[in-house]
Amino acid sequence: MKSLIFLDDERNLDDVTWIEYPDYKEVFVFRRMCDFMFAVMHIEDLKNYDFSFDHDIQDFTSGDIENTGYDCVKWLCDFAMDNKVDLSLNKFYYHTQNPVGNKNMKSYIDNYLKFCREN
Repeated sequence: MKSLIFLDDERNLDDVTWIEYPDYKEVFVFRRMCDFMFAVMHIEDLKNYDFSFDHDIQDFTSGDIENTGYDCVKWLCDFAMDNKVDLSLNKFYYHTQNPVGNKNMKSYIDNYLKFCREN
């Protein structure tokens, strides 16, 4: 059974009633991009994890630059490419209420997976 990495600044998995998630062994909730990155970098086998993303995570750097779920998606794809991690076995959910952010995150992952299949 897989685990879930859930990125959201305020919600927990039980708060997301508009997506029917499968059962997970564990759910790891991350509120900030740096915590998400640290966790992913230290997971031994990412194929045992699925991901659920909020877009507007209210995470700002000291220079007032906003980190979003989209930034986390881009970082995850870069990390996977740099470390030869196959993300094709992972499921991705986008529980954000931001329709543009949802589309951007989904498109980025879909394009990344398509690129990997073709190359």
